[in-house]
Amino acid sequence: MPNYINIKVSGNNMKAERTRKSATRYRINQEIKFQYAKKQRINEQLYRIHLECAYKWPTTWQMIQTVMDNNIQSQMEKQYANLNKKLDNLIKK
Repeated sequence: MPNYINIKVSGNNMKAERTRKSATRYRINQEIKFQYAKKQRINEQLYRIHLECAYKWPTTWQMIQTVMDNNIQSQMEKQYANLNKKLDNLIKK
């Protein structure tokens, strides 16, 4: 579990433990939502850029897109792998 999710609650009784677990679960859920939103924004940016380029270069866009796809594929894979790793780790916790 990431350190920023750990929550300290004073007291050792059952009520304090339930509060700590509830707060930790809430923070994990918030982080999962944040990571999915971040992933969604990246997809939307990519889509907008794609449409803009297709509009600017209608006759040569297919060739340009093929070259660009080959160049950016590894960068996208790294970024998505990193985001998916974070999401998977949070979901496991």
